[in-house]
Parts: sequence; structure tokens; C-alpha cells
Amino acid sequence: MTRPLLLSGMFRSGTTLLSRMLGAGPECLVVADPFIYVLKAYRSFHLARAGATDWDPEEPTSDHFFARHADVNAAILAADLSEDIPAELLGRLRADIRRWKSEQHPGLCRRLDQVGGRTFADVYRSLTELSVELYGDAGTRLAGTKVSWCEEFLPALARAFPEMRFVMLVRDLRAIVASQNRKQGSGAGKRPLLFYVRHWRKSVALTRSFLDHEGELSGRVQLLRYEDLVRDPQARLEELCAFLDTPFTPAMTRVEAFRAESETGSWLTNSSFADPGEGIYTDSLARWLSVLSSAEIEALNALAGPELAWMGYELPGHVADPIECLSTDCEPAFDELAPWIQPFPCAAYLRDADAKTVEYALESVRRAVIEGELSVPPELERQFFLGDGVLPGLREAWRVRALAR
Repeated sequence: MTRPLLLSGMFRSGTTLLSRMLGAGPECLVVADPFIYVLKAYRSFHLARAGATDWDPEEPTSDHFFARHADVNAAILAADLSEDIPAELLGRLRADIRRWKSEQHPGLCRRLDQVGGRTFADVYRSLTELSVELYGDAGTRLAGTKVSWCEEFLPALARAFPEMRFVMLVRDLRAIVASQNRKQGSGAGKRPLLFYVRHWRKSVALTRSFLDHEGELSGRVQLLRYEDLVRDPQARLEELCAFLDTPFTPAMTRVEAFRAESETGSWLTNSSFADPGEGIYTDSLARWLSVLSSAEIEALNALAGPELAWMGYELPGHVADPIECLSTDCEPAFDELAPWIQPFPCAAYLRDADAKTVEYALESVRRAVIEGELSVPPELERQFFLGDGVLPGLREAWRVRALAR
């Protein structure tokens, strides 16, 4: 019998590399990407049930900060995938997988009619079983998927699948932005700075909350920094394999042993900087210092400095208040954005000076709360910090940093 696994983290965080590493082991299969459409269908279900009308099924998942549908986000965090899936949603998620993954997973797409069931949990389970049938073998004991944009679904998945384990990868936000902004080919194009910042902060906040969770997620979440993984892959993989109760093998550190994301053929790295095939390397860890502009670096430090400190990343002596970045050239021009993101609300502030001022003012207030200069009621604290224990954790990390200066 196979045990389920979810590997996640923000895009450009090294999740693909880690999925290839684990997949080189004798018992582990980690299939890339198709499961996100089950989770997006689940989001659509909750939005429709709440009567929301101002949303698009193609829209990215919420970053949860000052969210339009905070009640829906809360409902998903409290859910368990046990709801019956409407036929039209099942049809849509099959169509979405065919539309976006037919080149990557042609065999799976040809057999999507086998993916189904009464509930969302049944659909997720059947997609896992089909993946194992197509890509696994008699030795497969750990059946996983690599999915970004999905932190808010972890509690529901944990309730639906008591044997599931979760591995969350975090990378320096500044390196993520540099990597994405330089990316070529599929998925290329910039994102608004606040889009990067808030999705990364969400990933950090929810993951740290899950690590301290005393309920269904207790002991089932492992946090790994990308930088630690590439600096000492064998040590980090040995620790991770112990957590997953699967054997480590040296093949997990050899790029020539990695399968392509299609699970056929050999893998070529998807770095925005290195030549394909270069493998596991560390020379790009600080490349953001020369890739990003000084205004971008200042703004990223200002907007995510406390979280960067909380995750052990270095910061300069002075970190600006977010409002100080409002007049700098830190944000991309609207026409530099990836075309897919331009129609959505998360990009709208780049075309509205007043809206941009409001967003950066909110970030300035948030910093003041972290520094203890302001207090906010509990319902507003949730919008600023998302998870239980996040504000105390940020305050302590910011205090320790101040003392060390």
C-alpha cells in the first residue's frame, strides 16, 4: 500500500529539484503539478457555495492578506475534502489537466475519465492511484505530488488522508524574484512586487503555523530551506527520508539519475541562470544581489524583512519602512507583467496610484504592529499575519536582529 505525500513551496523555490531528488529513490514517486486542479476545483466549490461572484476560476489562489473572500479562505482551512464534487467541476478539472498538462503527462491525460468519485477526496485519491499505475512500480511505497500555491489546503488534505506527509520548501524571496524575472520560455514574465511578497509571506506564515499545530498536522510537516538543501544535499535528504520513513540512496544526489517531470527520460534543470544539465549548484544563491536593482532589493527587504529574519536570511543594517519605497522604481511596469496575470485584481494596483498608496500604507501599518508601535484588534491581526503564533514569531525575530546589529 502506498502512503501519500505532498511537496510544496512557492514557485521558483526548488520544489522541482526536490521532487526529482526524492523520485530517484527506490520507493518514492513525486508527480509534478496535475493535482493543483483538484485543489482549484475545491476552491471554486467553496466560492460558489458562499455566493461569491467576483472571481475567475483561472485566478491564482489567494495570498490571504486583506483577502476579498476571507470567509472562503477560512472555510477551506477548516474543511476536509468530504464534500460531494459537482459533475461540472469534475468535468472542468479534467479539462484543465488536459489543457495544461497534455504535453507533460500525455498518458495520464488520455485516461482522465478514470479520475473521479463521489467526493473531492475520492477524486484526489483516484488521481494518485492513476499516477502510481502509470509511473510507479511494484516497489512504490510513497506516492507524492509537487504542487505550488496550495498551503491553505494542507489541513483539509491532512484530515482527508491521515497517512499523508507534507514537505514545505522555502527559498530566499529575493532569489525567487530574481529567478522569475529572468525566466525564459514557459511561465516567463514578471509579477507585481506585492504579489511575490504576499504569496511568499503566506507560505512562511502558514508553514510555521502548521509546524506548531497540535491537531491533525502535528508531526506531519517538515520545513526545508532550499539553500540548505543545495549546500549539503545528502545530509538534508537523509533527514527528510527519515521523516518520510523511506530509504535514502546516493542516487538522490546524482542528477543523471533524475527522471524528467514527465516521468520519462532524463531531467534537465529549469534554472533561469544555469545551463541545463548543470545539476545541483550553489553559485546562484547570492546572484540576486547583481540581478535585482537596488530599489527592488530595498523594497523586498522592507516588505518581507521580518519574515526573512525569521527564516534565517541576512538583511542589511538599515531596512526601510515600506512607505519609503512608494516613490522608488521598485515595481515593474504593468506591460512587463506576464500576460496571464494582468487581468486579475492582484495586478490592478500597478495601474492606480491611489490604490498603490493604500497597499503600501497597509504594509507600513503592518511593520508598525510588528515593531510594537501599534496594536490592532484580533480580526485585523489575522488579515495582517494569517497564522496563529506568527506575530509573536516575527516580533522575536525582529527583536533578535535589532540586538545583533
